[in-house]
Amino acid sequence: MIELKAPATINDLRFKHLDAYRSDSFMEQGHAPTVATKVKFVASFFSVVEPLVYTLDYDDISKVYRHCLELFKDFTLSKPAKEITVNGIEYELVNLKRPTAGFVADCSLSDFNADPVRLACICYIPKGTNYGDVDKHLNLKHPIEDRYEEFKEHFPLKEFLDLECFFFLECAISLRIYTARAQAITRARRRGLAVIRGWKRLTSSLKSTITGGTKSRG
Repeated sequence: MIELKAPATINDLRFKHLDAYRSDSFMEQGHAPTVATKVKFVASFFSVVEPLVYTLDYDDISKVYRHCLELFKDFTLSKPAKEITVNGIEYELVNLKRPTAGFVADCSLSDFNADPVRLACICYIPKGTNYGDVDKHLNLKHPIEDRYEEFKEHFPLKEFLDLECFFFLECAISLRIYTARAQAITRARRRGLAVIRGWKRLTSSLKSTITGGTKSRG
């Protein structure tokens, strides 16, 4: 028997929960789910295999599923925080309007859709430092790898959603000045619009469900 202990608030969500909210089945029918959709969501959210979820009491699965939806009932997109504390360490947002060459290079070599944690690591650096700082031996002082696991485990998902939308819409415009990869920038902008539209559509459906506008179907 497995125990499902869901986060208390949206501020408790982390990267490990992201895939559940972004699955095709959830995005398409999250507000009116089938049994299979609920099971897939719960399995992904709690990182367990689906066969185990099918052994749980259906009412418990439904309660947990609804709770996970309700975490977003007051969610609205906003600009990313300029400073954030992750597991006791302070980080600050890089100047996305005036990026360093190292920042642009790291972005061009990254697939943020496949690895969203890397986006957070690139955009937030230890407070009081500069992106790409090196020591006397020309080694990076604060490489992405140093904070990757910390961010993967502790970076608040809500803060990431704000960052992601801002990055693809605003930073893509700034990066156009520093790179000739116009097609990549266009794709990035479209990605940003898709992210915002997707989350707005999802949260609108969730709010409708929570307020009784749409009832869930087993």
